[in-house]
Amino acid sequence: NDVNLFFERLHPDDVENVHRLVATHFAGVSEFYRCDFRLRGADGSYKWIHGAGRLIERDHAGKPLRMVGIHVDIDERKLADELLRTTEEEFRTMFELAAVGNAQGDPETGCFTRVNRKFWEITGYTEQELLGMTYTDITHPDDRDRDAAEIQKVLAGKTTAWSIEKRYVRKDGQIIWATVNGTVIRRDGRLY
Repeated sequence: NDVNLFFERLHPDDVENVHRLVATHFAGVSEFYRCDFRLRGADGSYKWIHGAGRLIERDHAGKPLRMVGIHVDIDERKLADELLRTTEEEFRTMFELAAVGNAQGDPETGCFTRVNRKFWEITGYTEQELLGMTYTDITHPDDRDRDAAEIQKVLAGKTTAWSIEKRYVRKDGQIIWATVNGTVIRRDGRLY
């Protein structure tokens, strides 16, 4: 029958999950079932499908007889999601393992939102300590105004990036010089 054919065409890794969701629905636990799965086409390749369905008729003994539902091809969306996930993983790896200090911050507050291990080593602070601080907190007092002025130019859209030599005050009080290069990320006209 059609149900057996459907389950035969499911990707082996998806069979158990789809069986469980449909059985839960048939048992009356859920009003309908909904899930993503891979379905084999006539050419033998698998496509991602979003399926949703509902039991509409049972026989006199309560056995499921008829269902209605939809299957929507979501293959392109799944591929795009995978590409995005891979890109994010690559960025995270490059950010974390860079041989230079990397930091991201909130443009409105100046607070660090992400820092890599090399940045911890440069400043002498732990990740948790830095995430509670602003770039001003670790900038030498004599360099703060010049640093803030450069950042404001970028935030105001007068330039796309800044580069400045400045001093950091490490946690142990030691003063170190660093070349800092920065930019802002804009998305839909908003700063990130």
